Amino acid sequence: MHLKSLKTQDNLACQPCVNRVKFIVWGCFGLLKFFVLWLYPSEAAATLTPAFPGDNLPAIAVEISQGFEDLAQGIKVVEISRLPRQKRENITVNSAQTYQAFTICEFLSEFDQEQGCQEKIFIEETIAGKFYQIQGIPLSWRPFTNLAWTEENILSFQRWSNPHYGLHYVVDMNQKKLVDISAFDE
Repeated sequence: MHLKSLKTQDNLACQPCVNRVKFIVWGCFGLLKFFVLWLYPSEAAATLTPAFPGDNLPAIAVEISQGFEDLAQGIKVVEISRLPRQKRENITVNSAQTYQAFTICEFLSEFDQEQGCQEKIFIEETIAGKFYQIQGIPLSWRPFTNLAWTEENILSFQRWSNPHYGLHYVVDMNQKKLVDISAFDE
């Protein structure tokens, strides 16, 4: 009887150790999966080589990267009648000087500007005097980076979801639509 109670006490004393081992094993599997996906990304994520300013890489027309089709359906280039009154920032002009892209940070409240703002991308068709807005891009509280024309009609930009990961967007202004989204990391 004394021997039986010792076995029960040992089992109870070892239960936290067993839980820790399970946690470590599953954590190692999770890290392994993360690093395998990071080291060997799918071909779909590499359908477009992002053309960052200074890279001198031409943009290529591609289809939406696999996994981003649903997100792409909500993103639209919409003609607007007038611009918000806030200051234009991150201004970039294409090589033919027919389009000018810029960001405007629209305040969340016109009465309380301390609540913050949402950065939005606008495009001006300089010859026709028309204005367009790219709508439906998620994470509206995050800023855009690397707003650049990679060809006369191709605008590319990024929006970081956190300090390490983001999405690269490519818009064709001749078609007035999003032509690619791809994920990237630092």
